Amino acid sequence: MKRVIAGLGLLGVGYWLTRERADHGAKRKGGGPPPSMMGVNAQPSIAGFHPQGATFSVWAIELDDGTAARAVKISPVGLPQKWVARKKTGSGSVTPYTAGHSDDLDTLPLRLEDASIVRVAKDQITEMLRSSPDSPIEAKDFDQGLPLVISFGNVSMVSNPELAVAEFDWDGEDPR
Repeated sequence: MKRVIAGLGLLGVGYWLTRERADHGAKRKGGGPPPSMMGVNAQPSIAGFHPQGATFSVWAIELDDGTAARAVKISPVGLPQKWVARKKTGSGSVTPYTAGHSDDLDTLPLRLEDASIVRVAKDQITEMLRSSPDSPIEAKDFDQGLPLVISFGNVSMVSNPELAVAEFDWDGEDPR
C-alpha cells in the first residue's frame, strides 16, 4: 500500500512538472525557459559597459515597413538606459543624457554588423560622458582610448581590442 501511495505521489509530481501552464499569456512545458527570456526582444544581442561609468545594450526593433533593424540604449551607470534617437526631421542622431534629447524622438534604427554597432554605441557613450550633466566624470578626465567591455554577446565579431573586449579579458575597474 505504501508503494502504491508513493508511486501515485511521484506520478502527481511528474505530471505537475511537465504539464503545460500559462505564464504571461504564453504556454510552455515545465522546465523550459521563462517567457521573459524568449522572443525577439527578450534579451539584448550585445550589452556591456564603459569603464568610466556608462552602460549600453543593443536591441532588435521592427521598422514601420515590417523589416528588422537594431538600436542602441545607453546611460550613465545607475540610471535607466534610453534609446539613442534621431531627430524627427531625420537629420542626425541625438544622444540620451545630452542636450537636445527627448523621449519623443524616433529610435535610431541601424542595419549594422556587430563591430559597427559597437562603434556607434562607443561614439554615443563618448558624447554622453564628455558632455552630459549626468556624467560620472569630468570632461577633462575622459579617456578616449578605453574600450567598451562586452558582458553579453559575441565579442569575437568585434575583433578590435581598442573598440571592445570581453568582460573576462578586462582587468580594469567595473563601474557597475
